[in-house]
Amino acid sequence: MTDVVKGIKLNNLLNIRLSNDKWQGATYPSSDSEFVQFNAPKWGIRAAARIVILHQDRLGKGTATVRELISSWAPPTENNTEAYINFVCDNGGFIGNTEYDFTQYDNIFKLIRAQIQMEVGLPGYDKATIDEGLKLAGIQVPLAPVSKTPAITVGAATAVLSAATPALQSAQGLVSSASPFAPAVISLAHAAPYVFGIVLVAAAIYLIIHEIQKRSVQK
Repeated sequence: MTDVVKGIKLNNLLNIRLSNDKWQGATYPSSDSEFVQFNAPKWGIRAAARIVILHQDRLGKGTATVRELISSWAPPTENNTEAYINFVCDNGGFIGNTEYDFTQYDNIFKLIRAQIQMEVGLPGYDKATIDEGLKLAGIQVPLAPVSKTPAITVGAATAVLSAATPALQSAQGLVSSASPFAPAVISLAHAAPYVFGIVLVAAAIYLIIHEIQKRSVQK
């Protein structure tokens, strides 16, 4: 089984190896002899975020470069570190030697997501799960924007009904004098004025088009 398959099966999307660390949300003993097994992906993401923050803290400057972090995460003794750095920069929008504060949400989110893609090949991994893991790691995750949908106020609805009432009354008078189905139509007008109004507008449009066509023929 490759590390890619292991990472997914063990909920360890960044392939964190077993060590003396006892991670929250991990299963002990792990079913694998090399890698930590987590109870859910969010716990593996939490552990990865804690490692990133720890590496940055050890540098003692409040920031870190992607090169510094990845060189520690994926040392040349067992990885193509340069290719890893380039991949994370390209997919995370980073510059390798630029300083970033990886305790900030935007930076660590992009880093972790790019690393997940590098480690187990899952591009655009589920944002909600990454956010859960980052929250568990102590990262302040911004609240999702609340969608704003226009609301019809009681006042607006009343105004529409008031404006429609004279037309409805006139239409009811016409229908009463001209149709044997008047009671049913009037009941519809009272029960569903919006529907009745739409029907009237459609009928008016039809009559106008019909009249225009008739005049065109007469000419």
